[in-house]
Amino acid sequence: MASYDEQAAFAKRYAPLAVEQQIKYGIPASVTLAQMAVESGWDKSGLAEKANNCFGITAGSHWKGPTVPEFDDNQWKQFRAYGSKNDSVEDHSRLLLSANYMRYCGNLSSTDHLGWIKGIKAAGYATDPNYVSSIEGVIKSFGFEKLDQYAVEEASRRGVRPGYMRGRQNDYQSSTYLSSDIEKRYQIAFKPGIFSLPMDNNNMIVTSERGQRDIGLKGASRNHKGLDIQADHVPLFATEDNGKVLQAGFIGKGGNTVAIEYDRPDNSKVIVTYMHLSKIMVQPGDMVHGHQQIGISGATGNVSGPHLHFQTDFIDPQGNKRNLDSAAYLAEISLRTNMPVRAVSEKTKMDLVAPYRAEMTLLPSPTQQSIADTINSNGIDNEEERRRRALQDGESQGPTGDLLGDLIGPLFKSALTLAIQLSNSEEEDIPKEVAAKQAEKEIAGTLDKGDPEAYHRTRDLDPVDSTKLAHDASAIYESENPSNQQQQENQVKLS
Repeated sequence: MASYDEQAAFAKRYAPLAVEQQIKYGIPASVTLAQMAVESGWDKSGLAEKANNCFGITAGSHWKGPTVPEFDDNQWKQFRAYGSKNDSVEDHSRLLLSANYMRYCGNLSSTDHLGWIKGIKAAGYATDPNYVSSIEGVIKSFGFEKLDQYAVEEASRRGVRPGYMRGRQNDYQSSTYLSSDIEKRYQIAFKPGIFSLPMDNNNMIVTSERGQRDIGLKGASRNHKGLDIQADHVPLFATEDNGKVLQAGFIGKGGNTVAIEYDRPDNSKVIVTYMHLSKIMVQPGDMVHGHQQIGISGATGNVSGPHLHFQTDFIDPQGNKRNLDSAAYLAEISLRTNMPVRAVSEKTKMDLVAPYRAEMTLLPSPTQQSIADTINSNGIDNEEERRRRALQDGESQGPTGDLLGDLIGPLFKSALTLAIQLSNSEEEDIPKEVAAKQAEKEIAGTLDKGDPEAYHRTRDLDPVDSTKLAHDASAIYESENPSNQQQQENQVKLS
């Protein structure tokens, strides 16, 4: 049995992951965390230690990944093995989003943790007749239900609704989980060159999102593979350097269409497609560079009015092709150019780019990594070095820039401190009401140290002109090095 300190450490370590699952998929954070604790023995089970399997999920007939044998229910079974605990949590969410579980939980609120537990049990997740009370007991003992409300508030701050990724849970798969703290989920490889938005507008209106739809237009695709963006005869641009034009001409329902292929460092490819253009300014086989005009938007093909159908497809190094959410690609451009980008759904009023952008990080180039190593070895102080020493020395840290990480610590301090106070009150005959107030005062002192809301205040984005949209990606990294400031200025391409 895990000690109280081990249980508290578990909660602090994995709470951010649980919160992210609620924001993305609408699964209560309290349920994810409590199930993880019970199924993995607070991260101490054999499956958790040797296979990163924290939920006891068996391989099943559809699992194509690695497995490990484990003796369970008086027989040997094959269980799923994962590369990281993060992968285990994601796979658990995918399981709960399957049709069998959605029959019982699909219409439940993301804050109805008890309803979710009962639905999960009814769907056959566990055979233990006391499973519901077991999970509920952990939630109540540690105050995990407070996480559910926190996740709702965090989703609101990000401009998304809980569960916004349902049906898109396989988009932009995570590559590597790097530490015990929550990390950016999408690791984007460094690539030098010019990157640009498809049009000179960083505050776009999306009239039709990707996915299933019925817009009432005869012949229109029900499985929409791109974003329809308001664009009334405006210039359209290539989004990256070294793009090869695969297609340029009239293509049935898509009208005048341009498709451009871009190579990536890992030998994968991204294909960006523009449809319904009024004018095409490139030919098949042409090589284009970032922010080169490739046409003008219009209303050709099967449309109800002028707009841009913007579609992104991904081809992995093995040649397998799949459709990618174009909002994720716009988020990548935002990251590479270091510019704010919004694509607001006309239907939901939500920014489709923000949730992807919040989970992306750009991996540095080898040159920049070696520069950082040289700086550290020469003893030059910087913020990263100070944070590293603080971790080693056990010093308290200020805000790290990862808002979720900064907030989740005080949040769990509230739940755990309250649990400790209430526990001690029973031993010392202190009234629970007094103990709870004492805990709240202590927590309030912690929360008053910063203004986390400042990171999430909504600002309207002003349109930007074309000269600001064509940035060299390497300028993002070189900007902090005084010797490279002039070089950075030269890396901005003027139209």
